[in-house]
Amino acid sequence: MAGEAVHEAPDAVGVSDDGLLTPAQLLLLDEFTRHLRSGRNLSEHTVRAYRGDVTSLCGHLNRVGAGPLAAVDLRELRRWLAVLQAGGAGRATLQRRAAAIRTFFAWARHAGHLPGDPAVALRSPRARVRRPS
Repeated sequence: MAGEAVHEAPDAVGVSDDGLLTPAQLLLLDEFTRHLRSGRNLSEHTVRAYRGDVTSLCGHLNRVGAGPLAAVDLRELRRWLAVLQAGGAGRATLQRRAAAIRTFFAWARHAGHLPGDPAVALRSPRARVRRPS
């Protein structure tokens, strides 16, 4: 409706918008979003999902006092996925979130924003294989 703020439902760890991010994280997130739209030509739905996933990770990192993105390690990324799983996130959601985070850190390293890529070894939970009955 015109003039009303629209708020999305919070995710499994309570992040509903960019409100928990630092100004530096917001700038980096905006640049990443522009990269996804123009450099990768992804759909708006995918861009929105990836932005939300990175926002969720940054909010988690800020809540647990993990320090700047440059200090994040693989253990902290796995811890974030475990929190999401404990909050009820399904395998497909966890797979997409892991893919978004791998994309984000690879881009940030390549663009010179971060010295390394802690997500390079981040694996997604495997999809369940249904066996014939």
